[in-house]
Amino acid sequence: MNKKTIQKPENWQDFENLCKKLWGEIFEIPSEIKKNGRSGQNQQGVDIVGIPKGENFYVGIQCKGKDEYAQKKLSEKEVDKEIKLAKEFKPKLGKFIIATTANKDASIEEYVRLKDQENDFKILLFCWEDIADLIEENRNTHDYYVKNLMHKSNFGFSILYNQLESDIILKPLLARKTTTYFYIEKTTEQVLREVQASLDAIKAPSPKLSDFSHLPFNQPRYVNESWVSFDIVLLNSGASVLEDWKFQLTFTKGVRRLSDESSGGLMMPSISLVNIDKDNPRYIDADSKTVYYKPIKESILVQNDNKWFPVSILIEVEATEIEFEWELLARDYSATGTELVSVSPEYKDIQEREEVFSEEDVRVETSIEHLVRKA
Repeated sequence: MNKKTIQKPENWQDFENLCKKLWGEIFEIPSEIKKNGRSGQNQQGVDIVGIPKGENFYVGIQCKGKDEYAQKKLSEKEVDKEIKLAKEFKPKLGKFIIATTANKDASIEEYVRLKDQENDFKILLFCWEDIADLIEENRNTHDYYVKNLMHKSNFGFSILYNQLESDIILKPLLARKTTTYFYIEKTTEQVLREVQASLDAIKAPSPKLSDFSHLPFNQPRYVNESWVSFDIVLLNSGASVLEDWKFQLTFTKGVRRLSDESSGGLMMPSISLVNIDKDNPRYIDADSKTVYYKPIKESILVQNDNKWFPVSILIEVEATEIEFEWELLARDYSATGTELVSVSPEYKDIQEREEVFSEEDVRVETSIEHLVRKA
C-alpha cells in the first residue's frame, strides 16, 4: 500500500485514533501522548496533546474529519474558530496542528501560513495527502493502520439536505423595523381624559373563564413568520449495509427554538414538544433542541439509499450560521460529526410611529426582529 491507495478513515473516531498513533510515533512518545478529555467536554480546540521528546512545550492537535461523499473542504471560519479555542488551552501551546481528512487546497494552506505569522505559537495544517505521506514514513503507524483497514468493512455515512444537496442557505424572513418617536403637545383636558381612562381600566373586574368560552381552545393569537423548515437526508454512502441503526442531532448554535413542522410558526407556549408516537420514526425534544430518528419496521439502510425527515427551526436574529452535532449508532459502526449551515436573512421593512410625552424623547430607532403578525 502506498500513499495513493491509503484510504481515509471511515469515521471521526478512527481518524482521531490514527492521529494519536501517528504523532505519538513522530514525537517519540507513544505512551505519553494523550487524548484531551472526552467527547462533549470543552477541549479548547485540542483533541490530542503531548510534549515531543526533547522539547519543553506542549503540542495540541485538532482532528477535523471531513465527509468524503460531499467533498467538503476546510473553511477559513473553521480555522479561525479552532485557533481561537487553542489560545485558551492551558498550559500555553508551543505548536498547534490542524489535521484534516480534507484534500489539499492551496488557498486554505496559504491562509494557515498567514495565521501562523500572526500568532505567538506555531500553527501547521496537515491535509490528507500530507498525512498519507507521514503514514508511509512511520512504519509502526503504517502497519497499525493497514491492519485495521483489512479488518473493517467499508462503512460510510453522510448528511445531506433537501434534494440531496451537500450545502444549503437558510433564508428566514425578518422584520427590519424603523420606529419614529414624535411629540405632540396635548391640552390639559386630553391628558386628564387619558389618565382617567387608565384608572378605569385598573378598576375594571378581572375577566372570568366563561368570558372566553366562545373562543377555540388554545387558539393562538400570533404567527411568527421567521420559522424556516428544511429536510435532513441520511445517506448510506459506504459499501456496506447499515443495520440496527438510529440517529440523533442537536442544534448547538444559532437556533432559538425547535418545533414540529406542523406548528406552522404559531407562537405556542415554551414547552417540550416530544412526539412519542410508536409508529413515527422521528420525534423531537424542543427543550434540548434535539431530533431523534429511529426506523420502526426496517432498521436496515442499504448502500446509496437514504432516509429523510423535516425540521422546523426559529433562528436567532443575529445568526449568520447555525450549527448542529449529530451521532449515528449502528451495528458494527458509529459516526459523529458537526455541521454548519449558512444563514442569509430576507427582510421586510416596517415603519412605525409612536407618541412621546417629552420633546427630549423624540428620536428614530431601527431594529431587526422576528416577523410576527396577528393570526
